[in-house]
Amino acid sequence: MEKREIKKILKQELEKLGFRYTKSAYYYMDQELIIVVELQHSNYDETFFINYGFLIKALHPELKYPKENMCDIRGRFIQKDSFDNIIDFRWNDCNPEKFSKIIASEGKRIFLPVIEDGLNRYFELDPSAIARTTKKARDYLGIY
Repeated sequence: MEKREIKKILKQELEKLGFRYTKSAYYYMDQELIIVVELQHSNYDETFFINYGFLIKALHPELKYPKENMCDIRGRFIQKDSFDNIIDFRWNDCNPEKFSKIIASEGKRIFLPVIEDGLNRYFELDPSAIARTTKKARDYLGIY
C-alpha cells in the first residue's frame, strides 16, 4: 500500500471514533483530554509506526494541537502474527482490508474505554502504561 492509502484508512477508521485530521495528526478532544494519533516512517526500512498519546488539558492549557511526543501518556498500535508475536507494519506488506480491521480493532481497544470511562480505565486495561506516563501526569492522576 502507498502512504496516501494508509492515511486514508487511518482517517476513515479514526473518524468513526470522533477524531479529526488537523496539522498532520489525528485529534480527539473533549473537556479533559486530547488524544493524538500520528503516523511515523522508519528511517531505516519500509516499516512505519502508528503512535498515539493522551494529553491532560489541565496540565497543558496552552497546547491546542500537541504532537504525540508532547503527550503525558504515549503508546503505539501493534499487530500480531498467528503465534501472537508483535510484528512491524510495512508499507508493501499491508493489505487494505487487514489494515482497516487492525486500525478499527486497536482504536476500539485503546481509545473507546478512555473516551467512555476516562484515563483510569486505560490504566486498568494496560497497567504497563503507567511506566509510559510522565511523573507530572502520575502525580495529577494519583497513580504510582
